[in-house]
Parts: sequence; structure tokens; C-alpha cells
Amino acid sequence: MNTGWISDGWKILSGHKVKLMESLKTDKPRILMVIPARGGSKRPPRKNVLPLRGRPLIEWTIEAAIDSGLADRIVISSDDEEILSVSAGYDVVQMRRDAALASDTASTTDVLLDVIQRLEAEGELYDVVVLLQATSPLREADDISGAIEVYLAGQGACVVSVCESDHPIEWCGHVTGDGRLEGFDAVSGIRSQDFNPSYRLNGAIYISGVESFKKHKSFYVGDVLAYIMDRENSIDVDTEIDLLICKVLVDKFRGG
Repeated sequence: MNTGWISDGWKILSGHKVKLMESLKTDKPRILMVIPARGGSKRPPRKNVLPLRGRPLIEWTIEAAIDSGLADRIVISSDDEEILSVSAGYDVVQMRRDAALASDTASTTDVLLDVIQRLEAEGELYDVVVLLQATSPLREADDISGAIEVYLAGQGACVVSVCESDHPIEWCGHVTGDGRLEGFDAVSGIRSQDFNPSYRLNGAIYISGVESFKKHKSFYVGDVLAYIMDRENSIDVDTEIDLLICKVLVDKFRGG
């Protein structure tokens, strides 16, 4: 891919989206964004449509994808009528997936490949695929555009979003079957603020070249690049407590 048009800098910050948009006026790769959301989620039940400030959870991700201004196509892949109906008012493709791709054992990789193959069968070809999980409602449009700029500047290396860990990785380890601690650095006496920062996957954004993803079926190929997000934008809704934290953050920082 020709990346000579990429603007300076690896991370786009709030208020600088115009810079990226200007750089994309020529030789723009075709970008496909996919938001997978099945109806049979268990933790918590039907989490993709649970209300967050009066709006279904998935709607937050749909609007962030649209507001990024970089998608040539946004696809909602679901088996569920309610989830698909939420997206009906937006300029997105509603793609109903087969039951086999909506089971507890179906992988996100299989869902993405299904979307890509069905679009290609209709003559729609894309250069870049961006996975946006509906369970990361506080991820912003600037996060999406920033991660895409990291991908483009990285000459095609995959990009995965991360955030700083709550605690030093040295304070993490395992508990054996007989209750012993293993792998913890608890005796060095180093204060938490004196450790080097460590980062964790936050599940919000994954980016790959389409051909690479079709070949390797993974976003973890070669030297994977990180897009660092703020922790307050990195909540991954997997429990009722996660949703409650989202509500508190929305009320505090996004105009309750």
C-alpha cells in the first residue's frame, strides 16, 4: 500500500481530526468497519442493547464509527432483530448472520471473515478491516481515527488498542492449587509509581489489512502496534458493574 500521503505523527489527538482528513484526500485505502453483536450474550444477558443514558449500548459504537469520518462501509453483523433494528436509522449495512455464527462457540474471526466474504461476493473490496466491539461504548471517534493513523503510518502492521494497567504488571501473578503465590514481585519494596508503565488490551479497536486478516485469521501478526487509549474510555462491558462504571463516567464527563 502506498503510504506516502500519511500526515506527520502517529497518534491523532482530540481536535486534530482535520489533519488526518486532509491527508486522506488522495490515495485513500478503502476502510471497512465491522461491529459484531449477537443477541445471545450471557454476561450480562443481551448486553449489546442494554441502556446507557437511554440509548442501546451498541448505538454508542455505531455513532463513534460514523463520526470518525473514515469508514467506506460500516457493517453491523448480528443474528438478532432488535440489535439490527437499532442500526436501522443509521447509514450502515445490517448483515444478518447465520445461527452457526451466533453460538457461544462462534469466534469473532469467523464473523469477520463471513462479512468480508459476503461483501466480496457482491463486488465490494476493501483494503483495511477495523473491528469495533459494541461492548466498548466509551471509545470515541478520535480513538478510531487515531488508531487508523497509527496503522497507516505503520506500513500495514496490525494495530490493537490498549490502555495503561491499573497496577504494575510486577504485582500480577498466579495462585497455585495449594494456595501459594507465584510470579509476584512483592518483596522488592518498589513503590507502584516507580515501576515502568504496563499496558493491557482493552478490546475496543483492532485493525488489519484485509488480505493479511484473510490469510492469518488474526490481528496478532508480526510486530503489532499499540494505540494507547485513556483508561476512562477503555471500559469493556462484561458485567453489570462495568455498565454501572460506564454510567458514572458518562454522567461525570459527558454531560449527565
